[in-house]
Amino acid sequence: MGAPHEGACTHHTMKATFAAFAFLAIMPAAWAKLEISLSVKDGAVVSGQALFRASVVSDSPVTQVEFYMNDDLRDNDTSTPYEFKLDTLAEADGTAKLTFAAYNSNGQSAKKSISVTIDNGVSKGAAFHIQRGNDLLSEMKWDEAILAGRIALKADEKSVGARIVLARGYQGKGEFDQAQRYLEDVLTAQPGNPEAANLLSAVKVKLAFRTFVRDGGSASEAVDQIGDALKAAVRQRKSVLDGAVDRSKSDTLEDRIARADAAIRANRFSLAIDALSPMLKPGGLPVANRLAYAYMRSSRVDDALAALAEVRREGLLDAYSYAITAVLLAEQGQLAASDAAMKEAVLADSQALSVKTAQAFLALKYIRLPGATRGSEILALNGITDRTKTESSAARATLTRLLADLANERTQAAQADLFRNVVADEIGEFAKAETYFQEAALSEPMSPELYIYRGNQLIKAVQEKRINMEAKDNTYRLAKVMYEAALEARESSAEALTGLALVSWFQGDVKRAEELARAATRAGGKYAAAFYLHAGVLP
Repeated sequence: MGAPHEGACTHHTMKATFAAFAFLAIMPAAWAKLEISLSVKDGAVVSGQALFRASVVSDSPVTQVEFYMNDDLRDNDTSTPYEFKLDTLAEADGTAKLTFAAYNSNGQSAKKSISVTIDNGVSKGAAFHIQRGNDLLSEMKWDEAILAGRIALKADEKSVGARIVLARGYQGKGEFDQAQRYLEDVLTAQPGNPEAANLLSAVKVKLAFRTFVRDGGSASEAVDQIGDALKAAVRQRKSVLDGAVDRSKSDTLEDRIARADAAIRANRFSLAIDALSPMLKPGGLPVANRLAYAYMRSSRVDDALAALAEVRREGLLDAYSYAITAVLLAEQGQLAASDAAMKEAVLADSQALSVKTAQAFLALKYIRLPGATRGSEILALNGITDRTKTESSAARATLTRLLADLANERTQAAQADLFRNVVADEIGEFAKAETYFQEAALSEPMSPELYIYRGNQLIKAVQEKRINMEAKDNTYRLAKVMYEAALEARESSAEALTGLALVSWFQGDVKRAEELARAATRAGGKYAAAFYLHAGVLP
């Protein structure tokens, strides 16, 4: 065999070289980097709403990352950060395989799988998680409370307590449709559940307020919804409170006090008086304070002062006693004695809510004017716009200070919100007044004074031309709704009937106004406004 031809050798060498270069040309694509790293380690324990983050290193653009749960595709993400959520409460407890797959624009792919253990503590039982949920609710940690409620529900799918925790959590977050769903589930299982019924009433009221705000406060349908929601909330709350009164049958001191408390909350002041008056001497201060309040709300000022006098002789008065005494004495026109009682109340406990609200009540209702004798003062009904510039300025300064004090009040008591509402409106803080009204209505629907004040505020807004003409009729209708809610809370309220008469008069229905004004004079013999209005609408 002869030696190879030089040209042939060169040809074969060139072919080999070309093949080598061709191979090298495709190597960068074949060897391109595509790696996945995860935020969770293999063997990790996960619970609740678990979040997994995948980081991808690639020499060419990543087009998609997929997330698999036990080989089932659950989600995909096309942009960084590549994040995936897993609701572990929707999965069975135990070990699960998670797989993450990444793809790039060169058609390459990479996968990474890990094992995790799902453990939500379901084995601890529903009661444990319900208690934890309630603790979290008290700290306003809504999402964590909702998680605890869901775990409790997984432990016991029929749990009423778990559903109430969930409802309260969603209510706190402002997700009222979700809250309503859980509460309706409870009431389907337990139609008489008082906590669920009260919460559902509050949720419906909040939804109605939201509708009113969304529609700009002018849609008649929104007014109707607010009226229906408020009255339904009052009826539900009344049913619960009446049930508490009726369940109390024992004649022990503790039971009579409990019955009186329920009766006072239900605006059944005569029943509270009947329960407490025989126990005044043995009951001491706890009975005297409650009895004085019930007498005061029944317009029996002398009886209220007499009840407090019984314990004053024993030196037992506290901040509440002195505060209510100050109000009662002011109602009798005894300015010096009222001042002295309020001073004692402040000395006893200046931060007590009863003291703050008594101060607000006196500042709202009365203004000091020079008396007939030099240096003396008298109390006259407060009306900021009806006084001299100096008097109005002094009254406004007092109320502004009181509002700031009440606004800092940490309690969620409806009474605090009621006075916040009234004081804010009086000094022209109308947006705050609306907020405080809503908060008060949600925390305690059984407050006729709240609705009466709000109705009065709405009428005043129209009269002061703060409401545009297009919204005037619906504002009057909303005021009417407030007075009707007040009547639901306390039947035959002279103030509420007078408010309804006033609305009818402004709307041009004189006949109806006269009927309502007459009913108001019969309901409350000492309510001067009812007689004044009745005289004004008489033909």
